[in-house]
Amino acid sequence: MSYKIRGVISTDKLRFLASSLNDRERAFIKNTFKASDKKDTVMYVLENNQEPLGFIALSASRVDAIPVVLIDYIFVSHALRKQVIAELAHVKISEFFLSLAMNKAQELQKSIGIRWLALLPDNDKLEEFYKGHFGFSSYKEKTRQTYLFYKI
Repeated sequence: MSYKIRGVISTDKLRFLASSLNDRERAFIKNTFKASDKKDTVMYVLENNQEPLGFIALSASRVDAIPVVLIDYIFVSHALRKQVIAELAHVKISEFFLSLAMNKAQELQKSIGIRWLALLPDNDKLEEFYKGHFGFSSYKEKTRQTYLFYKI
């Protein structure tokens, strides 16, 4: 098996749309690719033997006045969700993407003023997962959205 990270290519969008579960996921995928096309987010695709398995989208942003690296979206192909991958240090693809985001944020911190990795969890179950497994903590934005922050 040959797992590697690469940038997004034009055929990825259709493959990820085909492996999504519902209209809500498809809308997130379409919006993320649109943001990537506008250079508002950078997408990293994980592939195995040239087959895309999932992606993470990251951007520089602010939550209130706090500069952050924002995880815009994490997507894993439905068939691979919850599977532990031995070649990825025995973690799930989503966990691999979170570690990648943490590493990218630490690299970026050397060049610009940034102290936090942030995300907006999709549901309570994911919020508890990010808090319990990765050490994220809640931050309530002025708009009342609860972001999760991870200190870089």
